[in-house]
Amino acid sequence: MITIESPKDTNLIYVKVKNSDPILAAKIANAISVKYVDFISDTLQVQTGKSAEFIEEQLVKEKENVNEATEALTTFLAQPRGVSELEKELSSKLTQLTEFKTKVTQLKIDTEATSAALTQAKEALETTPTTLKTTKSIASDALMSEITVETTGEKLGNIAGIEMTDESAKPCVYITITKCKEL
Repeated sequence: MITIESPKDTNLIYVKVKNSDPILAAKIANAISVKYVDFISDTLQVQTGKSAEFIEEQLVKEKENVNEATEALTTFLAQPRGVSELEKELSSKLTQLTEFKTKVTQLKIDTEATSAALTQAKEALETTPTTLKTTKSIASDALMSEITVETTGEKLGNIAGIEMTDESAKPCVYITITKCKEL
């Protein structure tokens, strides 16, 4: 039986695996934990990368639109026309320029928001614990079970119900934090 819990307002998960084979249960819990960290890291990186690419593309397009509108306005102003016609065309061009500038401003705001989200994600990764605590049967640890059998004289089957907490490093967290800092 596998149970996964996520404490409120944290980036942590608690994985509990119950199985008649304590070594298998520990392996399953450890594998789920590693896959969870990999999944969250990969998802965050992909999502942030896509957002940044989209915003950069839009910024380039809007700059081109502003340049085209500016050239059109320059061409327009160079042509002699009647006052009424010129006023209408000028009003139209000014409206277009205002719309383009609004879009460029919005893209800058979106870029800043994406950068802030990336910074927040980096901070979250930095506060993610680099160790994983698991509770397992003492029988799943060969050294501990051997010492316990030798010390107590009990058979391995009799001590299988004794639990211990194990804390191990999660190297994927270090790798993720390093990659995130490179961004």
